[in-house]
Amino acid sequence: MSTEIRFPHVDWRDIAAIIPEDYVFDGASSPLRIFYPILYSRYTRALITIAARVHDFGYKQARLPGSPSVPYKDHTIPLYALTKDQWDDVYHDALLKLGHPRIARLHHWVLSKLGHFAWKRNAKRMEKQGWRRYQDWVDSRVE
Repeated sequence: MSTEIRFPHVDWRDIAAIIPEDYVFDGASSPLRIFYPILYSRYTRALITIAARVHDFGYKQARLPGSPSVPYKDHTIPLYALTKDQWDDVYHDALLKLGHPRIARLHHWVLSKLGHFAWKRNAKRMEKQGWRRYQDWVDSRVE
């Protein structure tokens, strides 16, 4: 498989730059995560966590209407417009650019097979929280 970037429209670093510093996320939610300490160095796990932070934001709050936009060529793309597959591609892109093509390939494959469970679960959780728009989430953080 090629290591070319699958979804070049949105740069993961532009997304990372707009995520609030105190954003709470659960890291790479992979069934393989229990083996990370055996399989990967601390440095590699840290890079996976950086990419997972962006991905988690995309699977959750960035999906809400009114979420921030990121630059693309001469215009911007609203994050809520990205699909699950596009968020998976952003994660893949991040791992590639961080220098881990094998991990990118493996994690992208796992997300393509199992990520829809988290996508649906997160939608239900946000609905339960009453977050219909991005501002609802922002307001809930201030209270």
